[in-house]
Amino acid sequence: KDDGPEEFETCFESTKSDSAVSVKKTKYLVESSNMRLVLVDLGSMDSSGPFISTKSSSALTETIVLQGKMKANFEMTSNTASNDTVEKDYKIDAERVEIYTAKGASLQHPVSILEPAKFSIFYYQKIGEVHLTDLKFVTLTPIDLTISM
Repeated sequence: KDDGPEEFETCFESTKSDSAVSVKKTKYLVESSNMRLVLVDLGSMDSSGPFISTKSSSALTETIVLQGKMKANFEMTSNTASNDTVEKDYKIDAERVEIYTAKGASLQHPVSILEPAKFSIFYYQKIGEVHLTDLKFVTLTPIDLTISM
């Protein structure tokens, strides 16, 4: 499906197994053709109202923006008797994802932190007699990352 710039898709599924140990499997799927996550420094916000700035809109604080096409799949298996999580499997696929800083409500003067990239992140954890954790990061394009202090 070809989502518009403001559309996203979410899917939730929960199943139970009839085995000797009763388990519950929960699945989440989130997909967007153009996702934008904007992180704002709330240090300049007025304490009397969470969304009222003490500065004019043209002088809003700096933001960090994560933008691009992403698909995330989260699966979790829990023991229903103890309510403990026994297995986690997270996958994130990203295309044209970039990270940049910008100023104000209109995200003016962007400065690139991460150039557009294509990558995948995999996280798997199995908890039992033996604890297993696996984390993988795979990039399909060269990544130039600039960190400055």
